[in-house]
Amino acid sequence: MPLVQAQESVWKGYFSYNSISSLSVSKESIIAASENTLFTVDKSSNETKTITTLEGLSGEQISTTYTSTVFEKTFVGYTNGLLQIIGQGQIKSIVDIRDKLTITSNKKKINNFYEYDGSLYVSCDFGIVEFDIDKEVVKDTYFIGNNGAEVSVQQLAIRDQMVYAATLDEGIKYIPLSNNAKVDYSQWTTLTDGYLRDIIVFRNIIIASTSDNNLLSFDGSNFGVIGKTQSDIQGSVENDENLVIIAEKEILLFDRSFQLVRRIEASQDQIFTGGVIMGRKIYVGTKSQGVVVYDLSSGQTVDTILPSGPLQNSIFSLTHSADKLWVVYGDHTAGYNPYPLDELSVSYFNYSSKDWGEIPYSSLKEAKSIVRAAIDPQNENHVFLSSFFSGLVEVLDGNVVKLFDKDNSGLETLIFGSPDYVDIRINGSDFDSEGNLWVNNSFVEKGLKKYDLKNDTWSSYVLDREAPFDTSYGGLIVDKNDTKWVCSNTDGLLGFNEARGSFPKQLKTGGGNGNLPSNDVRSIAIDHSNQLWIGTTSGLRVLSNVDLFMSSGQLSADNIVILDDGLAQELLYEQFISDIVVDGANRKWVATVGSGLFYVSSNGQKTIHHFTVSNSPLPSNNILDLEMNPSTGELFIATERGMVSFNSNVTGSNESLNKVLVYPNPVRPHYKGAIKISGLEDQSNIKITDVSGNLVHQATAEGGTLLWDGSIFGERPVASGVYLVFIASPSGETETKKIMIIR
Repeated sequence: MPLVQAQESVWKGYFSYNSISSLSVSKESIIAASENTLFTVDKSSNETKTITTLEGLSGEQISTTYTSTVFEKTFVGYTNGLLQIIGQGQIKSIVDIRDKLTITSNKKKINNFYEYDGSLYVSCDFGIVEFDIDKEVVKDTYFIGNNGAEVSVQQLAIRDQMVYAATLDEGIKYIPLSNNAKVDYSQWTTLTDGYLRDIIVFRNIIIASTSDNNLLSFDGSNFGVIGKTQSDIQGSVENDENLVIIAEKEILLFDRSFQLVRRIEASQDQIFTGGVIMGRKIYVGTKSQGVVVYDLSSGQTVDTILPSGPLQNSIFSLTHSADKLWVVYGDHTAGYNPYPLDELSVSYFNYSSKDWGEIPYSSLKEAKSIVRAAIDPQNENHVFLSSFFSGLVEVLDGNVVKLFDKDNSGLETLIFGSPDYVDIRINGSDFDSEGNLWVNNSFVEKGLKKYDLKNDTWSSYVLDREAPFDTSYGGLIVDKNDTKWVCSNTDGLLGFNEARGSFPKQLKTGGGNGNLPSNDVRSIAIDHSNQLWIGTTSGLRVLSNVDLFMSSGQLSADNIVILDDGLAQELLYEQFISDIVVDGANRKWVATVGSGLFYVSSNGQKTIHHFTVSNSPLPSNNILDLEMNPSTGELFIATERGMVSFNSNVTGSNESLNKVLVYPNPVRPHYKGAIKISGLEDQSNIKITDVSGNLVHQATAEGGTLLWDGSIFGERPVASGVYLVFIASPSGETETKKIMIIR
């Protein structure tokens, strides 16, 4: 039976499972914790199942896990002190450490769990919490540092009715288990000074590791040293026959006499993070490759376990094509600083096969900090990747073709720094109606570049006449008039159309300058009414029509005023808007940094949804980017702690009804979902009747898809039979479809 039963939902999770923070063992499974998710590995079938925010995990960073086979509960500890308990298919949050202890928040990390006689001893960065496993309540809290101060307890062990605690800076402290005054720091005795990483009991001998990676043994009277690792120790595990020490770059296997019998070295790109023993196998967590399984007898790798997912959880930007979602991880700070430079692969998710692919960093011609992707509208397998340090990477059919830099293109390195220093900061990119690629190039005089793919030529244009050498550029989109709209961090929104001359137009703060709430523009989107939605670090504005660029002088954007409890308020006042997506019904998805995700009506006057970590599976309220698959209406939401999606079933509309599809058809007895009518024009009128002409459902499509629950106006399910779907589009076209329903 799985730890948590997944529920059918409009939400899906797309998390990374590469980096393992902790492993534990239940009766049925190996349980691995990645950054903020879990996955289980069935002991008999080796089948993996994931547990994420969709099932109830908090989305915060997991520091450790433990499974009680006696109570059949799994405990998940977090760096912020939150404790979650998984049992009987439910997840329960215990907030005592995180919310109730009056200590600084950065000292609440849970480091380890130790079970003994119905109690769970929770080692934390401030001390120890004793927890009643059955009643699921905190019994007591122990501050055992010198003079009752907070001290980081890394791990705890019990030997011969004595409790031993390994601490940072204050060595090993111990107290009799029977002592009922554990809350009194003076009752704890210091066994040895120093910095201890962990502590474990093997064959009634205390084994502890020190800051210099020595392995200490203590038999109750004397200390000894049984070995030393060449890299930092991450944990110790044992069974009846072996003690296993796991360090970052090696695994040491000792026999019952503490003799070293085997040393397993990590590969060049592996970093070990911990492990558990199952029979003659050890499951080892790694920093970037999931769980690696070794045979203890031979030391050979026998398996690698890694659920499908993106390379890492912190996704910087997303771009969709017809069959793929492109995912890049390179980034820059809020101030557009790309350092430290990222050397990361590029991922893509295949919509049809539901699997992940990758272009490894080793194939990217050393292009660092890749921040965006642009898809060639003439060939969706032709992709350009913007590097905010190295230039522009061209990819064709999954293979890197070329790196455009200062020596083979019109791209330029920034003007300040030493003459030999090369730093080519390319960010926003988009194609115009003639198939030319436009990109922005920060910190140069001519910051807008055009690449003519047909003739393999480059052109450069002045984008910012005020301070081109001090401006960083963000997103870029090309509208129906081939006007290029470019976000900047200090000079507002810049518009340029070479057909209207070389002078760019600008929207900035101030009533006569563009009426933006901030000159730091982070996102732009053009809706189906040709309005330009502008997201800044301090709020939202809308330019009434992009055509104004072709005729007006100074452009000016408007705020959106809504009524909130009868009071006039500005929509998303002073919010940091990180991205905006327009769906098939012309509604807007607005991502924020700090306040989650908003879904508003086409004019912004009504908030349809406001999703946060408290009311949805969002792993963070800091949304980095959005992208929608227009064919399905699935909205991908990238946060700093992982990606989820929400399927509103609002798809892009069609210009005619020649692609209308009703599915599933027939509707069989086991089917419980909605019946979809896709390929519609927006605002089409749909009527559904039985063969006798009795009306059972009527609605107007918003976007290209309509959902019907198979009921008579929401009251009761329709009977088995054939039903007719009559469709009338706003343009006057009509279409009729049939549905067979079998109850």
